Amino acid sequence: LELIIVKLKTKTGYLTVANLYLPPGKPFETQQLQQCINALDNCSLLVGDLNAKSRLWGSRFPDKRGRIIEELLANSSFTVINNGQPTYTHHTGIQTHLDVAICSNRLAAKASFSVLNNSLGSDHCPAVTRLFDVDIFNEQTTLDRFALQRADWPRFKDAGRQSLTDQAVCSHDTDVYHDNITAAIIKAAEVAMPRCTSTSKRHRYKAQPYWNDTCRRAVADRNRARNK
Repeated sequence: LELIIVKLKTKTGYLTVANLYLPPGKPFETQQLQQCINALDNCSLLVGDLNAKSRLWGSRFPDKRGRIIEELLANSSFTVINNGQPTYTHHTGIQTHLDVAICSNRLAAKASFSVLNNSLGSDHCPAVTRLFDVDIFNEQTTLDRFALQRADWPRFKDAGRQSLTDQAVCSHDTDVYHDNITAAIIKAAEVAMPRCTSTSKRHRYKAQPYWNDTCRRAVADRNRARNK
C-alpha cells in the first residue's frame, strides 16, 4: 500500500489528512491497514483509491477487500462519508465505487462528499471532500421549561405514581407506549413544579444523512442515467 500523511494547522486546531492507495489485484496485510488507521487521531480525514467494494460507500456487491475494510472501520472511531455516487467508470461504461472518504467521528457531521461529473480524461472522476463547509444555521427558540430548582419533589413523586400506571401507559404499539409515558411524566410535573420561559440561540451543524441500500441504488441509477 502507498500512504501519505500530512498534518495541517487550521484556525480550529490541527487536522491530519491521509491519502491511501491500494493497488488492484495485489494482496495487502490487514495489519498494515490497521496501523494506518491507528496512526490517525480524532481529528483526521483519510481519502484514497482503495480498489475495494463495500455497501458502506455505495457498491451493490461487496468484495473480500471491502469486507476487510468494513471490519476494521467497525472497530474504530471512523466513519465513511461517501454519498453513494460512483467514482470510477470502466471502459465498458459500467460505473462503480472505488474512491473512499473516511473521517473521524468527531468530524463526520461537519464533512461533505461529492463527485464531479467530469473525468478530466481519467477513468476516475474527481471526488471532493469538504470540511467545515456545511450549512450552519442559528436556531433561536423560546423554550418552555419546568423550574426544577422550585420543584416540590415529594409531590412530583406522588403524582407520578398516580399517572404512571399500567392501565394509563401500556400499549402494544411502542410509539404509543412512549407517548403515554411522556404525557404521564409531564402531567406529574405540571402538578409539582412551575414553568419558566427562556430564549436560547443554538448553533447546529447539518446532520449527517443516513444512507440505506434504497438510497444508494437511487443515486447510482440517477448517475448512470445522467452519464449516458
